[in-house]
Amino acid sequence: MAFVLGGSVWAVEATLKNMIVPEFDAAGRMIRRVKAETAIGGLGGKSQLKNGVIEFFEASGGGDEQVATLNFKDAAYDRAHQTVEGEGRVTLSSAKGDVAGEGFFYDIGRSRLLLKSAVTIDHNGVRVTGNSGEIILAQAPSAKEALIKEATLKGGITVSGKLDPKLEIEKAESERAVYTANDEIITLSSPIFIWRKGIKAPAESDSITIYVGKGSRPAGKSK
Repeated sequence: MAFVLGGSVWAVEATLKNMIVPEFDAAGRMIRRVKAETAIGGLGGKSQLKNGVIEFFEASGGGDEQVATLNFKDAAYDRAHQTVEGEGRVTLSSAKGDVAGEGFFYDIGRSRLLLKSAVTIDHNGVRVTGNSGEIILAQAPSAKEALIKEATLKGGITVSGKLDPKLEIEKAESERAVYTANDEIITLSSPIFIWRKGIKAPAESDSITIYVGKGSRPAGKSK
Protein backbone atom coordinates (compact mmCIF):
# COMPACT_ATOMS: atom_id res chain seq x y z
CA MET A 1 0.00 0.00 0.00
CA ALA A 2 1.07 3.58 -0.51
CA PHE A 3 -0.13 6.98 0.61
CA VAL A 4 -1.45 9.44 -1.93
CA LEU A 5 -1.68 12.66 0.00
CA GLY A 6 -2.85 16.19 -0.46
CA GLY A 7 -1.13 18.56 1.96
CA SER A 8 2.26 18.92 3.57
CA VAL A 9 4.20 16.66 5.94
CA TRP A 10 6.13 18.70 8.49
CA ALA A 11 7.25 16.07 11.03
CA VAL A 12 6.96 12.44 12.01
CA GLU A 13 3.49 13.25 13.32
CA ALA A 14 1.50 15.51 11.06
CA THR A 15 -1.96 16.63 10.06
CA LEU A 16 -2.71 15.32 6.59
CA LYS A 17 -5.57 16.51 4.43
CA ASN A 18 -7.51 14.28 2.02
CA MET A 19 -5.68 11.07 2.89
CA ILE A 20 -6.10 8.16 0.47
CA VAL A 21 -4.65 4.68 1.06
CA PRO A 22 -5.43 2.17 -1.73
CA GLU A 23 -5.02 -1.58 -1.27
CA PHE A 24 -4.52 -4.07 -4.12
CA ASP A 25 -4.88 -7.82 -4.56
CA ALA A 26 -2.16 -10.15 -5.89
CA ALA A 27 -3.22 -9.38 -9.47
CA GLY A 28 -2.75 -5.65 -8.94
CA ARG A 29 -6.47 -4.78 -8.83
CA MET A 30 -7.65 -2.27 -6.26
CA ILE A 31 -10.01 -3.94 -3.80
CA ARG A 32 -10.21 -1.33 -1.00
CA ARG A 33 -9.42 2.31 -0.38
CA VAL A 34 -9.22 4.07 2.99
CA LYS A 35 -9.98 7.78 2.77
CA ALA A 36 -10.26 10.55 5.33
CA GLU A 37 -10.83 14.28 5.25
CA THR A 38 -8.14 14.63 7.93
CA ALA A 39 -5.56 12.21 9.37
CA ILE A 40 -3.46 13.10 12.41
CA GLY A 41 -0.46 10.90 13.22
CA GLY A 42 2.57 9.17 11.78
CA LEU A 43 2.86 8.00 8.19
CA GLY A 44 3.76 4.38 8.95
CA GLY A 45 1.92 3.76 12.23
CA LYS A 46 -1.25 4.92 13.91
CA SER A 47 -3.32 7.94 12.97
CA GLN A 48 -6.64 9.48 13.95
CA LEU A 49 -9.07 9.83 11.06
CA LYS A 50 -11.82 12.42 10.76
CA ASN A 51 -14.77 12.03 8.35
CA GLY A 52 -13.49 8.76 6.95
CA VAL A 53 -14.73 6.19 4.48
CA ILE A 54 -13.52 2.78 3.34
CA GLU A 55 -14.50 2.05 -0.24
CA PHE A 56 -14.81 -1.54 -1.47
CA PHE A 57 -14.29 -2.49 -5.10
CA GLU A 58 -15.24 -5.53 -7.15
CA ALA A 59 -12.06 -7.55 -7.75
CA SER A 60 -13.13 -8.58 -11.25
CA GLY A 61 -13.85 -4.98 -12.17
CA GLY A 62 -10.26 -3.84 -12.45
CA GLY A 63 -10.56 -1.57 -9.43
CA ASP A 64 -13.13 0.82 -10.87
CA GLU A 65 -16.41 -0.81 -9.79
CA GLN A 66 -17.28 0.36 -6.28
CA VAL A 67 -19.62 -2.06 -4.51
CA ALA A 68 -19.87 -0.69 -0.95
CA THR A 69 -18.75 1.98 1.51
CA LEU A 70 -18.04 2.01 5.25
CA ASN A 71 -18.51 5.52 6.67
CA PHE A 72 -17.48 6.93 10.06
CA LYS A 73 -16.79 10.32 11.68
CA ASP A 74 -13.84 9.48 13.95
CA ALA A 75 -11.61 6.42 14.10
CA ALA A 76 -8.13 5.23 15.00
CA TYR A 77 -6.37 3.75 11.96
CA ASP A 78 -3.43 1.39 12.48
CA ARG A 79 -1.95 0.97 9.04
CA ALA A 80 0.70 -1.55 10.12
CA HIS A 81 -1.84 -3.91 11.73
CA GLN A 82 -4.64 -3.11 9.26
CA THR A 83 -7.27 -2.11 11.79
CA VAL A 84 -9.76 0.74 12.07
CA GLU A 85 -11.58 1.37 15.36
CA GLY A 86 -14.06 3.98 16.54
CA GLU A 87 -16.66 4.63 19.24
CA GLY A 88 -19.16 6.58 17.15
CA ARG A 89 -21.70 5.57 14.53
CA VAL A 90 -20.57 3.54 11.53
CA THR A 91 -22.61 2.67 8.43
CA LEU A 92 -21.90 0.00 5.81
CA SER A 93 -23.84 0.52 2.57
CA SER A 94 -23.98 -2.29 0.01
CA ALA A 95 -26.28 -3.65 -2.69
CA LYS A 96 -27.43 -6.53 -0.47
CA GLY A 97 -27.89 -4.85 2.86
CA ASP A 98 -27.14 -1.68 4.79
CA VAL A 99 -25.62 -2.23 8.24
CA ALA A 100 -25.14 0.33 11.02
CA GLY A 101 -24.01 0.35 14.64
CA GLU A 102 -22.49 2.36 17.46
CA GLY A 103 -18.83 1.62 18.10
CA PHE A 104 -16.85 -0.64 15.77
CA PHE A 105 -13.63 -2.54 15.19
CA TYR A 106 -12.72 -3.45 11.61
CA ASP A 107 -9.91 -5.96 11.12
CA ILE A 108 -9.07 -5.38 7.46
CA GLY A 109 -6.69 -8.33 7.20
CA ARG A 110 -9.26 -10.80 8.53
CA SER A 111 -12.23 -9.09 6.82
CA ARG A 112 -14.07 -8.96 10.14
CA LEU A 113 -16.21 -6.05 11.33
CA LEU A 114 -17.38 -6.00 14.96
CA LEU A 115 -20.26 -3.70 15.94
CA LYS A 116 -20.50 -2.99 19.65
CA SER A 117 -24.10 -1.78 20.08
CA ALA A 118 -27.34 -0.57 18.46
CA VAL A 119 -26.90 -2.74 15.36
CA THR A 120 -29.32 -2.58 12.43
CA ILE A 121 -29.55 -4.36 9.08
CA ASP A 122 -31.89 -2.94 6.43
CA HIS A 123 -32.66 -4.68 3.16
CA ASN A 124 -35.70 -4.44 0.86
CA GLY A 125 -37.97 -2.99 3.53
CA VAL A 126 -37.00 -5.47 6.27
CA ARG A 127 -35.15 -4.27 9.36
CA VAL A 128 -33.21 -6.42 11.84
CA THR A 129 -32.02 -4.87 15.09
CA GLY A 130 -29.74 -6.33 17.75
CA ASN A 131 -27.48 -5.44 20.66
CA SER A 132 -24.18 -6.40 18.96
CA GLY A 133 -22.96 -7.88 15.70
CA GLU A 134 -20.13 -9.55 13.83
CA ILE A 135 -19.91 -9.05 10.07
CA ILE A 136 -17.72 -11.29 7.91
CA LEU A 137 -16.83 -9.52 4.67
CA ALA A 138 -15.53 -10.90 1.39
CA GLN A 139 -11.83 -10.11 1.01
CA ALA A 140 -12.29 -9.27 -2.67
CA PRO A 141 -15.93 -9.65 -3.80
CA SER A 142 -16.69 -10.67 -7.37
CA ALA A 143 -19.72 -9.85 -9.50
CA LYS A 144 -21.50 -12.95 -8.10
CA GLU A 145 -20.48 -12.51 -4.46
CA ALA A 146 -21.96 -10.04 -1.99
CA LEU A 147 -19.55 -8.07 0.18
CA ILE A 148 -21.35 -9.20 3.33
CA LYS A 149 -20.69 -12.93 3.52
CA GLU A 150 -22.45 -13.37 6.85
CA ALA A 151 -23.75 -11.08 9.56
CA THR A 152 -24.48 -12.45 13.04
CA LEU A 153 -26.48 -10.31 15.48
CA LYS A 154 -26.84 -11.20 19.16
CA GLY A 155 -29.13 -10.02 21.94
CA GLY A 156 -32.49 -8.29 21.70
CA ILE A 157 -33.15 -9.28 18.09
CA THR A 158 -36.23 -7.83 16.38
CA VAL A 159 -37.19 -8.45 12.75
CA SER A 160 -39.87 -6.16 11.33
CA GLY A 161 -41.03 -4.44 8.16
CA LYS A 162 -42.17 -6.00 4.89
CA LEU A 163 -41.87 -9.65 5.87
CA ASP A 164 -42.66 -12.48 3.47
CA PRO A 165 -46.51 -12.76 3.55
CA LYS A 166 -46.23 -16.56 3.28
CA LEU A 167 -44.89 -16.60 6.83
CA GLU A 168 -48.07 -14.90 8.08
CA ILE A 169 -46.19 -13.02 10.79
CA GLU A 170 -45.90 -9.28 11.45
CA LYS A 171 -42.79 -9.27 13.62
CA ALA A 172 -40.36 -11.69 15.25
CA GLU A 173 -38.03 -11.58 18.25
CA SER A 174 -35.06 -13.76 19.12
CA GLU A 175 -31.64 -13.64 20.77
CA ARG A 176 -29.65 -14.57 17.65
CA ALA A 177 -30.02 -13.80 13.94
CA VAL A 178 -27.79 -14.67 11.00
CA TYR A 179 -28.02 -12.80 7.70
CA THR A 180 -26.53 -14.52 4.63
CA ALA A 181 -26.33 -11.82 1.98
CA ASN A 182 -25.67 -14.02 -1.06
CA ASP A 183 -28.95 -15.86 -0.37
CA GLU A 184 -30.66 -12.78 1.11
CA ILE A 185 -31.86 -14.89 4.04
CA ILE A 186 -32.24 -14.11 7.75
CA THR A 187 -32.30 -17.10 10.10
CA LEU A 188 -33.57 -16.75 13.68
CA SER A 189 -32.67 -19.24 16.40
CA SER A 190 -34.68 -20.40 19.43
CA PRO A 191 -36.09 -18.95 21.61
CA ILE A 192 -38.27 -17.13 19.07
CA PHE A 193 -41.44 -15.12 19.58
CA ILE A 194 -43.69 -14.06 16.71
CA TRP A 195 -46.58 -11.63 16.23
CA ARG A 196 -49.74 -12.64 14.39
CA LYS A 197 -52.60 -10.10 14.25
CA GLY A 198 -50.93 -8.14 17.01
CA ILE A 199 -50.66 -11.10 19.40
CA LYS A 200 -47.27 -12.31 20.63
CA ALA A 201 -46.66 -16.05 21.00
CA PRO A 202 -43.74 -18.52 21.03
CA ALA A 203 -42.80 -19.84 17.60
CA GLU A 204 -43.73 -23.39 16.72
CA SER A 205 -40.19 -24.25 15.52
CA ASP A 206 -36.62 -23.83 16.79
CA SER A 207 -35.62 -21.70 13.80
CA ILE A 208 -37.30 -19.40 11.29
CA THR A 209 -35.85 -18.45 7.91
CA ILE A 210 -36.99 -15.20 6.32
CA TYR A 211 -36.25 -14.39 2.68
CA VAL A 212 -35.64 -10.66 2.18
CA GLY A 213 -34.80 -10.55 -1.53
CA LYS A 214 -37.09 -9.04 -4.13
CA GLY A 215 -39.98 -11.16 -5.37
CA SER A 216 -40.60 -14.74 -4.29
CA ARG A 217 -37.93 -17.03 -2.88
CA PRO A 218 -35.83 -18.57 -5.68
CA ALA A 219 -36.07 -22.33 -6.10
CA GLY A 220 -33.49 -24.30 -4.18
CA LYS A 221 -33.22 -21.98 -1.15
CA SER A 222 -33.84 -23.54 2.24
CA LYS A 223 -37.09 -22.79 4.04
